[in-house]
Amino acid sequence: SPFYFDLASEYTYFYSEDGPRHHRVDIYPRFYLPYRLKNYLTIEPSVGLRETVWHFDKQEYRSSDKKTLTREQYDIKVDLFSEVYHVFNIEGKRVERIKHTIRPNIIYDYIPEKDQSELPFLDGIDRIARINLITYSLTNTLTSKSKKITGQKSVGPTDTPKGNEGVEPPSYAYNEFFRFKLEQSYDINKEKEDDPEPFSPIRGELELYPARYFSIKANADWSHYDSNFRSRSVAATFWDMRGDKLFVDYRYQRDASETVYTNLGLRISDRLSVRGEYERNIFDGKNLKYGFGFLYETQCWSFDSNLTKEGEDLRFTFMIRLHGIGGIG
Repeated sequence: SPFYFDLASEYTYFYSEDGPRHHRVDIYPRFYLPYRLKNYLTIEPSVGLRETVWHFDKQEYRSSDKKTLTREQYDIKVDLFSEVYHVFNIEGKRVERIKHTIRPNIIYDYIPEKDQSELPFLDGIDRIARINLITYSLTNTLTSKSKKITGQKSVGPTDTPKGNEGVEPPSYAYNEFFRFKLEQSYDINKEKEDDPEPFSPIRGELELYPARYFSIKANADWSHYDSNFRSRSVAATFWDMRGDKLFVDYRYQRDASETVYTNLGLRISDRLSVRGEYERNIFDGKNLKYGFGFLYETQCWSFDSNLTKEGEDLRFTFMIRLHGIGGIG
C-alpha cells in the first residue's frame, strides 16, 4: 500500500511505598502517506492514534471510583518541504567537492484539547497538551566528498577501462561538516486567545565539525518582541579513536540560570569504560550535579551503572542490556 507506519509502545509500573502505585500501558501507532511532486516538493501528511491505560493498585490515590482509566487521543501532522543544492568543485588535496544544500520546511501540528483532570500525573505521558502550531524553518548544510582509497590493486577482474585493468576505482568518504538551521513557530491557539506573543522566539542551531575528533554545537533563541536573547548554549566535544570523550556545555537562560556542564568518558579496556560528570550554576554559584559511572560490555550483554548527586537527591541507576533483545534496569 502507499501507507507507511511506525509504532511506539511502553509499559511502566509506578511504585511508591507511601504514594501511588499503578500500571500504565501506552500504545502509539502513526500512519504516513508521503507524496513527491517530481523533484520539487514533498508533502507527508500523517495521523497518530494513541491509547493509554492506567490500572491502580491503591484505592486512596485514585481520582475517581474507577480502578482502570483510559485515554484515547489523536493528532494530525502535515510536513511540507523541498530541497535545492549546488555542488562546488574544489579539487583540493583532501576534498574534491562540497555540496551546499538548502531545505525549506513547513510543518503543521494539531492535537485537540482533552480533559485529563482524572488521570494521574507523574511524567509527560500522563498529560498531552493541545497543539495548533505552524512551524517554518530553513536549513543549510555543507557536505564534503573526499577520496578514501585510490590506485590499489584488485584481486579479481574489474570493469575499468582498458589499460587500467587490475586497479580498483577510488572510493569516497562523505562528511556533513556544517549545518545551520533557523526556525520559528506560530501558535494559532494563542492568536485565538489574543495572546500578545503568538510567535515563538527565532531559534538558530549550528553544528560544525572543523577538524577530526572535534565538534561544536550551538543554539540560541532570539525574541523579536523584546529584541534580546532568551537562551543560548555552546557545546564542544573532543574524542579519539580509542573511545575517550570530553564534552563541555555552556547554557544560559535569561533571568534563570547560567550553567557549565562537563562529562568525561575514558575507555579503560575493550570491555570497560568509566565516566564522570559535573554541572555548576554560575548564576548563583551553586553545584547542581556531579556523578560517576561505568559501562561493562561483552559481545552478548552489557551492564551500565551510574551514581549521581543532584541537589539533595542521591540516585543510583543501572541497566542490563541483552544485545538484540532488550534491557531491564
